[in-house]
Amino acid sequence: MKKILLMVVALTFVWSATGMAREPRLAKDRMTIPPVKWWKMPQVAEKLSLTKEETEKLDAMYFEQRNRMIDLRSQLAKNRLEMEQLFDKEAFDANACLNSFKKSQEARNVIGLERFKFLIKVREMLGAERFQVLKAEFREHRAKRKIGKHRAPRTDRPPT
Repeated sequence: MKKILLMVVALTFVWSATGMAREPRLAKDRMTIPPVKWWKMPQVAEKLSLTKEETEKLDAMYFEQRNRMIDLRSQLAKNRLEMEQLFDKEAFDANACLNSFKKSQEARNVIGLERFKFLIKVREMLGAERFQVLKAEFREHRAKRKIGKHRAPRTDRPPT
């Protein structure tokens, strides 16, 4: 009975930990920029006064980063599969599970580091002023999305 209870607790912990640790945010003020080709958005490119060379450099950086992220996420998926296999074995080895979990945590950290490196490259390329403009643009965009998601239209008011 204790073995089953321990297994249920461990599985719950592993599943919750792997589900919550998608891609880490950098700070509460959300210094991150979205993992999309934001430089292709006309209003953003115009506000930042991006040149053709900068756009091409961003395209190349994005391709390199996405290519590395595919490999890193694949490794994380393999680690999760290994962990599942260890939990499913009849002869349960807690140390092997713990080591597998540590490998998964390290893989998540590498993914976060890779995203941060991309952010650093963007910051270096844009400089301080334009990077602040980019952050402000996406803060504003997130605020608009948040208001739209959480505020339902009121039906108790008469139309004006």
